Amino acid sequence: GGEVCLELEVCSDGEDQDCDGRIDEGCVPCVAPSEEPLFGPSEDYFNVNAGVVRLGAFQQKRWALFSRDSLTHPAHLYQLNALGSAWVGRYDLEGGEARAVFEGPQRVGLLLRTTQGLEARLVNTTTSRVERDALITSSFSDEEVALLSGSRLLFAWRDSTDQVRFSVMSQDLMREEGPYQLSEGVHLSSRPSLTATSEAVVTLFEDQSEQSAQPWVYGARWRVGEMGASVRLIEGAHPQGVWSDGALRLFAQRKVGAKTQLISVLLDHTSDLLTPGTPSVSYETDNTLELLSVNRLTGGELFALWREVLGDGTSSEHQLLGVTLSAEGVPLTRPVRLGTPHPQWSTHYAALYDVHHGDMLKATVRSVRIEPVSGVQQLTMESSQVGACGL
Repeated sequence: GGEVCLELEVCSDGEDQDCDGRIDEGCVPCVAPSEEPLFGPSEDYFNVNAGVVRLGAFQQKRWALFSRDSLTHPAHLYQLNALGSAWVGRYDLEGGEARAVFEGPQRVGLLLRTTQGLEARLVNTTTSRVERDALITSSFSDEEVALLSGSRLLFAWRDSTDQVRFSVMSQDLMREEGPYQLSEGVHLSSRPSLTATSEAVVTLFEDQSEQSAQPWVYGARWRVGEMGASVRLIEGAHPQGVWSDGALRLFAQRKVGAKTQLISVLLDHTSDLLTPGTPSVSYETDNTLELLSVNRLTGGELFALWREVLGDGTSSEHQLLGVTLSAEGVPLTRPVRLGTPHPQWSTHYAALYDVHHGDMLKATVRSVRIEPVSGVQQLTMESSQVGACGL
């Protein structure tokens, strides 16, 4: 296809995104970002070989879940501050590997991989006690996500056979429905995401067949007592659904020639077919891109966060980028650089844009040597304000 032009330039990258023959026009000259974070970097140390960290933000509070790279060692939940010291509370938990932090009913929800399987826990941070826990699946799981919708907790994950499954529990972690297998079992399915609308809950995932050059995004609509069939929506990967202004919008990435595009599609949330509209392009790059999240801001706009790998893979540089979009997915600002993540993204580094505080939370696990002990893991947590020019 022909070249796709964006409405706005990406500042300070030396390229002409809006195809008008000029580079970086209309960009505000950026003062070098301050190295002074809002909080941190604040550290904690563990005498273990490796660690895993996950972040969560909800009800205007922020959380970091750290575990050893082990199913039996204790895990630790940190409540992060908005300003000042890095954390205001640390809660020590029974063993398990950190998988996710999610909003629970008046509690903090945790997903941990234990010797029993994938376990959900609801922690009362006033009493520092785990009030409820339940086994979601006794089989292997990965790419787990959880969502509080009304009085129910919803879970989706990829299983050991590379199929996507979905389960429904009460707010007290009593199983109500599922687990359902959403994918058809023919292809490799992965990367589930959950979105709650006024009508139903939609699970999106990608499905890679041997015949197609890139994955397809599938969606399945659940209402109480009724699991809709999975339907093929658009060609793309890393799907994220956002419920905003009474509409369900799907964001995904796709390859078009040598380019990678971030695209937006309106879905018909009132139909089990989730009929997609015409995709529009929110961003385009020559680099490798990984869409991480799309969140609704308090004013109704959206904020998309992704990781981009610059370079040829041998001497590559990882960059976090973000952009503010309209509710329809149209860029309202130029993409801004938000940091340089650790290459071992999936376990040793976590980043989150907090829509309530307008800052980037980052947590990093790295090996350090503290004489005479080697193999010490340093957990670093920090927050940085996001401005018009990025960090």
